[in-house]
Amino acid sequence: ELSDVLCRAADLAECIRLLHPQQDYVEHAQRCCSQIGLYVEQLNTHKGLHEALQKVLGSENLEEDTRRNAASLMHDFEISGIHLSSGDRERVVALNEHILSLSHAFVSNCN
Repeated sequence: ELSDVLCRAADLAECIRLLHPQQDYVEHAQRCCSQIGLYVEQLNTHKGLHEALQKVLGSENLEEDTRRNAASLMHDFEISGIHLSSGDRERVVALNEHILSLSHAFVSNCN
């Protein structure tokens, strides 16, 4: 549920960032997009959440849609470097934040 809420908030902020005619709205939406992106990256590299999700996936009593969603979240953990050392995970978060910032700047300058 948290993932869904974060995605909806990020989608709305991105829409405002790309389409709103007033620059102050665009700038606030940009900050919102960046903060949500950073928060998601931090969640995707959180060992405790990863371990809890592993336990959920190990359960035999999951409905198929719940198992599919959990597997999708597990994939997010894996591509975010959950298997790396703490220092390397922090570096991945920082790099992903930088990439997000550069991609937002690129899109903003395409207009």
